[in-house]
Amino acid sequence: MTTVGDPKHAEAPCCSEVPEQVRELAGRLRQQLRALFRVRSPRDPIGWIAPELTSAQVHALVALGLDDVPLSMSALAQRMDAGLPAATGIVDRLERDGFVERLRDEQDRRVVLVGLTDHGRSTYQQADRHMSAMLCEFLGALPDTERASFVDSVCHAIAIVCGVASKPPSETP
Repeated sequence: MTTVGDPKHAEAPCCSEVPEQVRELAGRLRQQLRALFRVRSPRDPIGWIAPELTSAQVHALVALGLDDVPLSMSALAQRMDAGLPAATGIVDRLERDGFVERLRDEQDRRVVLVGLTDHGRSTYQQADRHMSAMLCEFLGALPDTERASFVDSVCHAIAIVCGVASKPPSETP
């Protein structure tokens, strides 16, 4: 597990190993995201639904809502890229506010699981619907002829990053 205190996070990764074209495209995308953030908040999509939640609490809620199954504290901390003490504090506050509940694993009563309450599940589902609407608005801004290609490319890049697809062979000019 990587956490913010790890040396990996101390410095931004270097782009010198990637082709110049990739660096230029990344720069263009970065500039456009900056322009977007000037007119739209980069806050988590759940922010307007539950403004009392911090970003870390939102990440915990999303991590639990993705599969809607209780997770062990260590699995939740790993999904949040946080240490166990930090995850425990976040869960404490979410439990206090009625978004999550602690459960015992029936196989091993020593294991503490964290699951969404009805309130937490409803909040996650509302945020998920909002995210879908935002994606529809974003994709709707593209010309009809570019939408499928854009989504295919993004999905392929995510699959590569997640390790479920391989990178295409390098193209030589």
